[in-house]
Amino acid sequence: MKDYEGGNNQSLRQAEEVIHIDIVRSFKKHGEYNQEELKNILKAYAAFDKEVSYCQGMNYIMGFFYLHERDAEMSFKSFVKLMEKHMKTMFDKDFNQLKTNFFKLNRLVDIYLPELSEHFKVVKRSL
Repeated sequence: MKDYEGGNNQSLRQAEEVIHIDIVRSFKKHGEYNQEELKNILKAYAAFDKEVSYCQGMNYIMGFFYLHERDAEMSFKSFVKLMEKHMKTMFDKDFNQLKTNFFKLNRLVDIYLPELSEHFKVVKRSL
């Protein structure tokens, strides 16, 4: 954390910039959370996990924990466990697992919700 606090680590500074952008645009209408505290929790995770650091979208996951638990330390610990047990591969360098999961989701929608699938094709959107 010292590298981060001192601002010496370039990747952590970049993570902080992305975190700031993401926090500003997430949970806009939810007045029950402290944006600065959520930023700090995300920055702490970026410093904690140097391999993954921070990726766009983590703010929603961490925000859910923070809104539910209302405790920064418990939110951080819950997020760490979730990442370690289930999600870290989703945020790897090339996002291969995430791409695979979206491919599977698209196929399931094609099979079980063909009208919705067709609608997405018409409006040129994918899941």
